[in-house]
Amino acid sequence: MSRYSRDITDFLRFAVLQDHFQFVALPFGLATAPSVFTKTMVALMAILRVRGLVVDFRRKTVTYYDSMGGLNNEACRILLQYLKQESQDKKGISFDTNGWNLSSKTSDEIPQQMNGSDCGMFACKYADYITKDKSITFTQNHMPYFRKRMVYEIIHQKLL
Repeated sequence: MSRYSRDITDFLRFAVLQDHFQFVALPFGLATAPSVFTKTMVALMAILRVRGLVVDFRRKTVTYYDSMGGLNNEACRILLQYLKQESQDKKGISFDTNGWNLSSKTSDEIPQQMNGSDCGMFACKYADYITKDKSITFTQNHMPYFRKRMVYEIIHQKLL
């Protein structure tokens, strides 16, 4: 185990739900530490994969989107409860959750990824299409184009 300098502690922290973790030493020294950290995080993220939750205040809906076909109405309920608490805590205003619709999109309703590496692109494209009120019509085959387009948009600091 190799000790590390205090000035890099911010780069060795991560949080899972309410728990915060920080390495105090890097296993196997500095040479292999990045790959050990990456392997550890890949395993962790496989369990906690980031999924898409969309809150539409216009339509009073919270919808769960998962490009791997998962359903999670409980996540919608928790997010709506969080919004209610935040409104009360930050604005001092009661947030009325009556009339809100909570749902999960099924694999028949939204495009699904065919690999284990496009979760982020699918989440970004779901958000892109939803915010533009467009039907979600893309497929796995569009991902190479979307990746190139995203790089272009980042480099040129302009959304197309």
